[in-house]
Amino acid sequence: MRQLLFNGSLTDGMMLPKGIVPSEINYWGYLSFLIIQKGIDSYIEDLLHFEKADPECSTYPRLKKSDDKAGLVISF
Repeated sequence: MRQLLFNGSLTDGMMLPKGIVPSEINYWGYLSFLIIQKGIDSYIEDLLHFEKADPECSTYPRLKKSDDKAGLVISF
């Protein structure tokens, strides 16, 4: 069995709105899974789609429509 180990660092602009993550699933585990599965570029594209679809921040409450996004994921 191969075990994947990874470490990452993300700015707050990379965080999914909590309403997107199913409540019975660990938030950080889900976020990590998506980034590893999709790749960081595709993950950011999906996140931008959520933000653009909710410009008034009413579906997913947050302080502003979008924030800067930076992240680094290292797997070994």
